[in-house]
Amino acid sequence: MSLDSDKYLSQRAFTIVELLIVIVVIGILATITIVAYNGIQNRGHDSTMQSDLTKSSRKMDLFAVDHNGLYPAVASDLISLEIKVSAGSYAINPTVTRNFVYCPNTTFTEYTLLVKSKSGNAFIIRSNDKTIKPFSTTWDATTTGSGLCAGLGGSYNSTNAAGYWTGQTPNWNVWTGV
Repeated sequence: MSLDSDKYLSQRAFTIVELLIVIVVIGILATITIVAYNGIQNRGHDSTMQSDLTKSSRKMDLFAVDHNGLYPAVASDLISLEIKVSAGSYAINPTVTRNFVYCPNTTFTEYTLLVKSKSGNAFIIRSNDKTIKPFSTTWDATTTGSGLCAGLGGSYNSTNAAGYWTGQTPNWNVWTGV
């Protein structure tokens, strides 16, 4: 009887190879899930940035209607817009210090808004276009708001560039509503 029971036990056990195959399959499925989740999360951050750009652009346009076609020229004008952004979707790390930048032209009759997402993507909207477009210019910790505005081409007033940033005091400019 002991011979039969040994045979029965050896037939029902898993081999090490079978266990390793199961572990590898589980690992592959977990990796696929994590990659898919990160992609969905990044698309969510990018959508939030685009929504913030659209809302902010509308507020800028309303401001211009009330101010003879001129867009904000000073920080108090930006504060009066009561722009609210979704801070959790903006790039916050040592390589990006300015995440939302306002660049008016020298006469304050046009502007460009730039944002940098946690996904690493950056977007831009201009007062004369209203189309949100990808922004591919270098944007890292050494890029100032003024540098971003100057890189737009045209006559953008880099001395009036505003934005909010991390790693400095204060952390967020008051005009972003964060």
